Amino acid sequence: MNLFAIPHAHLRAIFNGSPGLKQVADTSLKFGYEPDLRVNRHVCGAAIRWTIELLTPLGTWGPYDVDMSRLDTAVAIVPIFLVEVTGDLRRELPEVFIIDGFYEGVELVLKALGVSRLARKPN
Repeated sequence: MNLFAIPHAHLRAIFNGSPGLKQVADTSLKFGYEPDLRVNRHVCGAAIRWTIELLTPLGTWGPYDVDMSRLDTAVAIVPIFLVEVTGDLRRELPEVFIIDGFYEGVELVLKALGVSRLARKPN
């Protein structure tokens, strides 16, 4: 996700939860780059680790660990991760997204999780 697409308050929360990332992002912006963030979730048994990478024309910087015990950071990071995963799945499995009933199934899962609404697929 492009750094400029992230609301300022969320960006501040991300930098608070991943201090090393802020310095690299500031340097990238000074050189006029519009870096992208990539959020990664690593699962190894019961251990879960969240990291962020900064993607610039000069290469990928990171991964930088994210302190997910900070609620403001988690609130800012999780939506970015979900958008990225959804985009990845759309590219990898486009045929799944066009099957009749797919979005209804997703809505049932989200409803069970307490999420009230999902945007409909474009016609």
